Amino acid sequence: MSKKRRIRRLAARKETPSKLNPIIKRYLSLISISIGALMGIIVWLIFFRCKSEHCPNHFNPIPYMVVFGFNTWIIANYIFRK
Repeated sequence: MSKKRRIRRLAARKETPSKLNPIIKRYLSLISISIGALMGIIVWLIFFRCKSEHCPNHFNPIPYMVVFGFNTWIIANYIFRK
């Protein structure tokens, strides 16, 4: 392989530098999952929590927290890790 081809291949592989703050870039997963879990709790409190104490959804916000946390993690990684 010639030297020109090798240099072109290396130049083509270079990634563009990210414009994110290094702290946000380092903790992107933690931040996005935390925001999603908070959104899940809010949605559970407003829409899905039963008024009766005997209802199974009265004390169980975990499924909503997991779903919202996972979705925000996927969206944040898709948007910011390009």
